[in-house]
Amino acid sequence: PFKELLSKTQTSVQDLENKRVKAYAELETASRQIIDETSKLEHILRRPDHRGKWGEFKLKTTVEHAQMQKHVDFDEQVTTKGGQIFRPDMVIKLPSNGRIVVDSKLPFEHYNLAVEDREHENEHLDNHVKAVELHIKTLADKQYWKHIEGSPDFVVMFVGIESALVAALDKKPEILENALKKNVLLTSPGTLIALLQAAAFGWRQNAMAENVKEIADEGQKLF
Repeated sequence: PFKELLSKTQTSVQDLENKRVKAYAELETASRQIIDETSKLEHILRRPDHRGKWGEFKLKTTVEHAQMQKHVDFDEQVTTKGGQIFRPDMVIKLPSNGRIVVDSKLPFEHYNLAVEDREHENEHLDNHVKAVELHIKTLADKQYWKHIEGSPDFVVMFVGIESALVAALDKKPEILENALKKNVLLTSPGTLIALLQAAAFGWRQNAMAENVKEIADEGQKLF
């Protein structure tokens, strides 16, 4: 019996070792894939034209993550009418014909240099802050709210890389307040989802109000 128990124990230990080796191999493969994908993404983001496309893609996936549907809850690349033509990346629909204008900006170049070149990190972060402030000024000057009916007096600036926005705010915390003074609301993927959830709550309240009105109308007819 002791020999049989020892044999079973050795088999169990061998099985555990085989599983450990397999898990380690899978983890190593996954790590290599993550490194490769990160390297590819970094290479893509180095090019300004690719950077803009990736920012728009990140904005769309973030909005879809908040369970919003294209052409139902939001529209992309909306062209404004009138004398001066603008084309914001996204317009989110609100109850009672309200609209929120969102534009994707991705200040990546100087942020990436700050990560890679620690010796001159402060200098790169200063330039990164200037890049963020330039994007804010550009958006503020467009004044989308004057050209899109139903939009409140602000525009949402979406920064697809959360750490890039955090780095700028850490370096110069007053950026957020200065942007708000210019009617620009800075958001990252996380904060944009929170904003969209507030919009979704508005839709639910609107639907509830319509249901209550319909019930009241039917009740009045019944009476």
